[in-house]
Parts: sequence; C-alpha cells; structure tokens
Amino acid sequence: MPNYFYADVDGQKQGPVDEQQLQELIDQGIINPNTRLVTDTGHKGLAGQIPGLSFHSAVSDPFEQTAQALPVPPPQKQMFCTNCGSSVSEQAVACMSCGARPIGHRKFCRQCAAALNPEQVVCVKCGASISTGGMFQTVTSKVRSVGGGTPGAKSKVTAGLLAILLGGFGVHKFYMGSWGWGLLYLANLFLFLPIAIFLAAITVGLLSPLVMLSGLIASAQGIVGLIEGIIYLTTSDENFAAKYPPETQSAFRW
Repeated sequence: MPNYFYADVDGQKQGPVDEQQLQELIDQGIINPNTRLVTDTGHKGLAGQIPGLSFHSAVSDPFEQTAQALPVPPPQKQMFCTNCGSSVSEQAVACMSCGARPIGHRKFCRQCAAALNPEQVVCVKCGASISTGGMFQTVTSKVRSVGGGTPGAKSKVTAGLLAILLGGFGVHKFYMGSWGWGLLYLANLFLFLPIAIFLAAITVGLLSPLVMLSGLIASAQGIVGLIEGIIYLTTSDENFAAKYPPETQSAFRW
C-alpha cells in the first residue's frame, strides 16, 4: 500500500500518510478531491482519483453550509399599478410612482399594464380578468356607504331614515355635515315661527301673512326631508359615496 505526500495551505510538503490517514484528512476538510498527491514512488495524481476514498463526509465551508441552510425566498412577481400602469411588486401596498393603492382601479391591466376602459371585464391584450378590480371598488363603496371603511363616511340608510322621520328639524342635514342648512331648519322652527306667532298675537293678526309664510316653510321642510330620504335610500351605494364623500363636506352642501 503506497504512502502519500500532500501540500498544506502554506504550500509545505506534508506526509507520508497512508490511505486511512488520508481519509481522516479528507473528513477534516484538509484534503479535497482536487488536492494533488505524490506517492513515495514518485507517482503524481489527484486525491479524487484514488479508489476507495469517500468525500461525502468531508467538512465543507461553514459559510457554504449556512447559505445552503437558509431558505431561499421565492422571487416576487412583478405586477402593474391599475391606476398609473407602473411596474410594482405583487406584495406592494402602494405604488411608488403615483402613490395610489396598486389594485382596485380600472385604468390599467394588473397583469400587462394595458390601458382599459371602465366597461371592460377582460383585458383584450393578455386575456386577464379585471373583474377583481371592479369587485374591489364595489366592496369599498359598500363599506364606505355604511360608514365602516373610511372615517367620516355616511350611511345612506341612516341619512334616509333621519330625513324621513326628522327631516323637518334638519337632523339629516347635521348628520350629512351640512350644519348650515340644519341651523336654518331649526331657526325657522324655533325662532322665526314663534316670533311671527308672537308678533301676530300682539298686533291682533296684522302679521298673519308672516305666520303663514313661516308655517309654510316649516311644512316644506318636512316635505323636502321626506323627498330627500327617499332619494338617499334609492340611490346606489356607489353614487351615494361619490356624491357625498366625507372629505368634501360643507355647511351648505345639498
């Protein structure tokens, strides 16, 4: 059985070692299949060419072992912003180009960035369904219509019932954020009408037209509230949310 010589990491000749000792050096990671060996008879070769040696148990680079042990994250799928068409990650919650939520719009295809029209349900370029975007918008609108999604969003059901039951007092106006109209409703009922009645009483009915006018306005308030309540309840969720967005409330919005 021949003995072998090998060079260490500093290039110094080491040995001789027999095959058993050679296998121990392989297990320790000192010798690998490409290590050059020289026998005591002068024959040169590579450690991997010697039959009977096993390199499966050799100690590998600890950094390589760590890299192999770490899970490789799956590649992120590139999608497109449905608002501006820019490329975004599938996991993105906001588009870095336009700042909008990358899903839920119907301007561009989520799969290929092709321009869309509002009536499309399938992208004619890639064949992808765009109903998801429409469904997202519908659900969002419905959530907003009951006040559960966007802070300040109003419920059309609540607004309708308030208008029908308490429309003469302007309660629905306060609920919808039109506090200016609400104050006018209350002022007519609890200020102008009582004053007109009082003046008519002390002038022996001379100001009765003023009383009639205030009474007609008070009655009209109730009728208008009834009509508004019916309009609120019969309006679609999408149209109600679009007509009465919480961020555009004003004192005299009708």
